[in-house]
Amino acid sequence: MIHQCYYCEQIFESKEKLYDHLNEHSKPVSAQIKSRKKNYPIVCSDCNKDSEVPFQPKKDRPVYCKECLPKHRTSNKQKL
Repeated sequence: MIHQCYYCEQIFESKEKLYDHLNEHSKPVSAQIKSRKKNYPIVCSDCNKDSEVPFQPKKDRPVYCKECLPKHRTSNKQKL
């Protein structure tokens, strides 16, 4: 027996696969977009740890992992 998604009309061979697929439709839009974003591997310029970032880094600019980035951000107070 075949099962069809009533959102996008994709066809599945089992109910379980259909239910897994339907869960994707029920995610908030921001979660769906986040899951489609490509991450790029990097080596942190500060701690040399392997990490990933959601943008393609430029070779001539430093890039930081989540832990090191706050140390290198300038706050609004410093800009004044």
